[in-house]
Amino acid sequence: MAQASDPADAGAIRERAMRLLARREHAPAELARKLGQRGFERDAVQAVLDELIDDNLLSAQRYAQALVRTRAAAGHGPLRVARDLAAQGIDDGLIDQA
Repeated sequence: MAQASDPADAGAIRERAMRLLARREHAPAELARKLGQRGFERDAVQAVLDELIDDNLLSAQRYAQALVRTRAAAGHGPLRVARDLAAQGIDDGLIDQA
């Protein structure tokens, strides 16, 4: 796993985040964790994530809906799905909506 050359480089953080988002939806907390594991600074990551949310490229609501669909299709019940969403940092209001 490549480490960040400049842990505060917003361009590099955004590029890595977009690569991850191109594969599938991510919860904001999950994406922050993955970027942090790649050596990026927490404050710089949060600033980029805020921009992605403002640009509607990152959405906790979309992530929750996608997870509900895939888990329900796999036969998981609502309590299990709610627990999985909570584990990814999705707030209770979005869990109830999803």
